[in-house]
Order: sequence, then structure tokens, then C-alpha cells
Amino acid sequence: PTTSRVLNWFTLPLQDGLTYDVDVRASYDNGANYCPWGPVCQVTIANPPAAFSGRDSEVSPVAFDLFPNPSNGEQVRLTIDALPEALDMIEVDVYDAFGKQVQALRIPTQGNSVNALLNLEGLPTGMYTVQATANAEVFTRRLIVTR
Repeated sequence: PTTSRVLNWFTLPLQDGLTYDVDVRASYDNGANYCPWGPVCQVTIANPPAAFSGRDSEVSPVAFDLFPNPSNGEQVRLTIDALPEALDMIEVDVYDAFGKQVQALRIPTQGNSVNALLNLEGLPTGMYTVQATANAEVFTRRLIVTR
């Protein structure tokens, strides 16, 4: 519903300042069927410095990553660096594409960071959302499982 979209992937990322031709088609049933392709449109990638306006420039942004992503469905490493405060534990929830919680974990931290292996056994091929909660802060990443 907006004119902007945050793109947060790391494999073959789009380049800041470049314009790309994009083909789009939608699916309303999780990829079982697709609508016809829409017209090609141009998308310009912009990473404006104002994205962090209003925040203290001394505070480093939290780095939250899952790898490998896509995963083969066995394990994925979860790393979080520069948490705003030292904690003993964080909550990690994994949701399927329909928003159903499929895993709930409590993971110990090492001060202001987390470095843990998540066991994905039992998760079928698909797209998941991994949500890590550290006190009131919530961090989210998409995870693809391919078997």
C-alpha cells in the first residue's frame, strides 16, 4: 500500500542508486496458482541516509542474521550483534507462511550478542518468519527452507 518497500536480503543484493525492470505477478494461495504477469515497471533502489533519522548516531544498529539462507532444512545459525542491553535469554519464534507458530525457543545470550544453531528438523520446504524478541525489541528475518 506504499511507494516504498524494505528489501533485506544478502545474496545478490540490488545495488543502491540503480534502476531495475521488474515483472510482477501475484498469488493468493501461497504459490499454488498465480495471476497473469503485470506490466513491467521500473524500480529504483534507494538507501536514503534519512532512514535512521531521529536515532542517536552513536548507537550501532542491531545486526540480526540467519545463515545459510536458504537452508537445507537441517540447521541454521542465528546471530545477533549489538543488542541494546546485556540479557540472559532471548525468545525466538518461527512462523510458517500462514502465520502459525511452528517453533518457540529460549536462547541464552553472550552479553549483548547471540550465536546459536537452530534445529529445523521437521520443518517442510517453505518460507518462514523468524522473530527474535529481546525485552521490548523485536527483530524479524525471513527464512527459506528447501529440502
